[in-house]
Amino acid sequence: MHGLFDIHCHLIPYVDDGARNMEEAVRMLKMEYSQGVRYIIVTPHYRKGMFETPMEKILEQFLQLRELGKKIGVQLFLGCEYHVEEDMVGSLRAKKRPCMASSRYVLAEFGYGTDIYSMHESLDSLLKGGYLPIIAHVERYPQICQNWEFLREIVNMGAFLQVNAGSVVGVNGRTAKKFCRKLMKQDLLQFVGTDAHRIDVRRPMLSPCVDYVVRKMGKEYAKKIFIENPKKIVTRSE
Repeated sequence: MHGLFDIHCHLIPYVDDGARNMEEAVRMLKMEYSQGVRYIIVTPHYRKGMFETPMEKILEQFLQLRELGKKIGVQLFLGCEYHVEEDMVGSLRAKKRPCMASSRYVLAEFGYGTDIYSMHESLDSLLKGGYLPIIAHVERYPQICQNWEFLREIVNMGAFLQVNAGSVVGVNGRTAKKFCRKLMKQDLLQFVGTDAHRIDVRRPMLSPCVDYVVRKMGKEYAKKIFIENPKKIVTRSE
């Protein structure tokens, strides 16, 4: 399948724990292209006290990588994996960090021990602020994964769920794989991303995930979560 999107990855070098240099970033871009990916939203981490690279440096590296991506045949958009904080809406309004591809979508990362009440409050704040939260790798939050009523509630209120490609195919264990399969069966999953970091650490491997989803859920469903839903992000600019 071609024309795929990867909406969550760390390919920009020198800005977080992703690509270590531009050469590695280009190698990963070529891997993405070989697997049918033609559109990528790069999402460098932002987390106070851990990942606070100045936007000027991120933008400089992004523009270089975007030009190299054009030569490969991959179109790049800038986003951010934003670790949820108290004044997140204020920071977004002040444009301290970017939304996804100049849209109102926000890739929101929570702490692994997040409870349903804290998550609901944060999502509600983002939604009331006019943003469209995408919960990054939702399969990583144990208290959330065990509460299907809550998952349905937050999707109904307007939040979106993203899982990592590796989790879908079992790289991250049977529990995560079963959870992802159930999300798909209940039509609660909207996005899949590689969350790729490096060539040797969580490398970009979207095609095995696509093949698995096609086998289990059908080609039309795969098109929806790998192409149609992500396309709405890049066409929903401010």
